[in-house]
Amino acid sequence: AAAAAAAGPLSAAYPGFTVIPGAELTHVPPSQIPALIRRARDLGSRLVVVHGESPAEPVEPGTNLAAIEGGCDILAHPGFITEEEARLAAARGVFLELSARGGHSLANGHVAKLALRAGAALLVNSDAHAPGDLLTADYRRKTAIGAGLSEGQYLTVLKAARDLALRLAGGPAGPAAGPESGGGVQESFGGHGGGPVKKGGTGRSRKREGGRPDGP
Repeated sequence: AAAAAAAGPLSAAYPGFTVIPGAELTHVPPSQIPALIRRARDLGSRLVVVHGESPAEPVEPGTNLAAIEGGCDILAHPGFITEEEARLAAARGVFLELSARGGHSLANGHVAKLALRAGAALLVNSDAHAPGDLLTADYRRKTAIGAGLSEGQYLTVLKAARDLALRLAGGPAGPAAGPESGGGVQESFGGHGGGPVKKGGTGRSRKREGGRPDGP
């Protein structure tokens, strides 16, 4: 509730940004996930993310299914998601994440293949824990293409992420995003649980080797 209340003043304090209040449910027993998704929305979260069954962490089996059935917005790093779960995500409008974070990214190819087969929406996310984790447009593209997406599929993912961010921020859906546009998900959601939508490009020019921006 405090984050939701702070979103308006923060947006006003930083021209060019719209802060979207959100929450991430991490390592929650699957039986509690649907109720906590509803609780997060009741408290003002416009974006609800669930930490999926990443191959890098001991996430309880059943988390992916509970998150999708519970109606989260984004299932983060869902690991070895099943075909049934991918089809359900497509039916429920749940985004499946391609993660740029080491460890979580091990199953990106699997996630992309099943999502494309099922017609589920994908997005590329930084899973940022610090400023140096934020993605440049180049690194974002490498994450998607490296997961097996074509250039056209990558551009579709960018547009879908931009439209989701604008919808959550209360604005209109935008035109198709080019690879250097501000349509990437790290501009939209920060790490996972809500963050700023930046208007008018990435605004980040300093890079270190590998395509990620330098830290402060």
